[in-house]
Amino acid sequence: MKSHEREMEALSFLPKQKIDKVKKKIAGVNPVLILKQELSESTHATKKYYKQLVATITGPPESLRHKLLQQKKTYLDVEEQVDCLIEAARDPDVLGRVWLGWSAYI
Repeated sequence: MKSHEREMEALSFLPKQKIDKVKKKIAGVNPVLILKQELSESTHATKKYYKQLVATITGPPESLRHKLLQQKKTYLDVEEQVDCLIEAARDPDVLGRVWLGWSAYI
């Protein structure tokens, strides 16, 4: 198979991946598990900082995100899912890594 054909095949798979992730979100899969999967499929997976990114996504031991992972809960109820997403969105460690414009020094 030629390089161009492999590239086109890979590109045609991308929309299927995105749809699969949306289905998981709608089904109530733990958002941390989805983020970890996305991260493992990215170019970051081969970098030396990958483990630190995973630790940031899973949160500190006292966080809800970490506790739900320890309980091995794949599917969350609506309240757990919302609480998990809000916690991640408010986590300074996540904010500092995700948004370049975050002014932590202010």
